Amino acid sequence: MQRNPIDLSGYKDILTPAEVGRIFRVDPKTVTRWAKAGKLTWFRTLGNQRRYYKSEVDTLLNGQDHGVTAQPFTWPKHSVGVETVTP
Repeated sequence: MQRNPIDLSGYKDILTPAEVGRIFRVDPKTVTRWAKAGKLTWFRTLGNQRRYYKSEVDTLLNGQDHGVTAQPFTWPKHSVGVETVTP
């Protein structure tokens, strides 16, 4: 018995984990972890694949949901294996 996949291409308000990952520049597995942590609402398709609502992704991207704000990346003061010498 062959499954006929449902075409979701007409639904522009639904995103795959890979699409969400591209928006945030993270791995799709990170998106899944965010969903498990409650940062994104998700649902499963009939094929048991996760999908996300674009409106919630946009809200999270803008830092308006769940108290999430974008933090700039800063390098750590000391790297592993590097010793600082004080005179």
